Amino acid sequence: MSQKLTAVIIQDEKNICRSMESILTVESSKTITASTGTEGLSVIASQCPDIILLDLGLPDMDEWRLSAMSGDLPPRPLSSSPPAPRRMRR
Repeated sequence: MSQKLTAVIIQDEKNICRSMESILTVESSKTITASTGTEGLSVIASQCPDIILLDLGLPDMDEWRLSAMSGDLPPRPLSSSPPAPRRMRR
């Protein structure tokens, strides 16, 4: 049996959080959820996760502050929003 990875999901929208959690559970990951940046920092400190899935629009803290305060895990932004259109060169 392989070792489960620990994933922390920091997401304030419950439906998105549940979807992410169900996908990771199918992939044999241990998931821990937090709905605010402050709660997320506490979970990160106590659980030492392998991966953090971080909402880019938390109500109490921006992603850069949370990322800086969380330690050695570098941010890898993921977004469900479409990319901004590129400017046309003249």
